[in-house]
Amino acid sequence: MDKLPPLLSRMLRLLPIAALGPLIFPGVFLDYTPHLWAGFAGISASFILAYFKGGMILPILSSIVVTYFALMLGA
Repeated sequence: MDKLPPLLSRMLRLLPIAALGPLIFPGVFLDYTPHLWAGFAGISASFILAYFKGGMILPILSSIVVTYFALMLGA
């Protein structure tokens, strides 16, 4: 990847992040319709953490943890 033009190299690095939105976001609201609020809580937590902290791993893990606990509280 070092021999690629800078623009192409950057696009290839950002591609996995850009693919997460269209793949995961609709599934949260379409697959868990009985527990829509739990999906919304997880997405909100990941959005807030990604906005203020950045990165990709921590927002994804926070979304999983928040959604899990929201489902456990609602069960």
